[in-house]
Amino acid sequence: MIHRKIKAKARQGVGKLRRLIISKFCHNYIKEQEQAREGDCVRCGACCKLLFNCPFLVEQEDGNFSCKIHEIKPKNCRIFPIDAHDIKDRNTKFPDVKCGFHFPNKNEK
Repeated sequence: MIHRKIKAKARQGVGKLRRLIISKFCHNYIKEQEQAREGDCVRCGACCKLLFNCPFLVEQEDGNFSCKIHEIKPKNCRIFPIDAHDIKDRNTKFPDVKCGFHFPNKNEK
């Protein structure tokens, strides 16, 4: 069990680093993936809890989550998920809650 948690945290850390690099250097890739991405956020908060809990994440009375700084949130938040790899990372945090975003023709599990 502990080994699985460590592995999940390591994957989340690698994912954060990967997204940082992509956000700084791969602008065309981001645009391509944004066009391919389908669906909408289901406000589960999973992406805001990868590796650490975002201090701007607020749980609502209905069980959904919102962002205190939604209007000015950082680029890494605005572009998440960049691709199917991010869905996999997100699923390490909440495997039982399906992300509202998906990338057609990609294995997201």
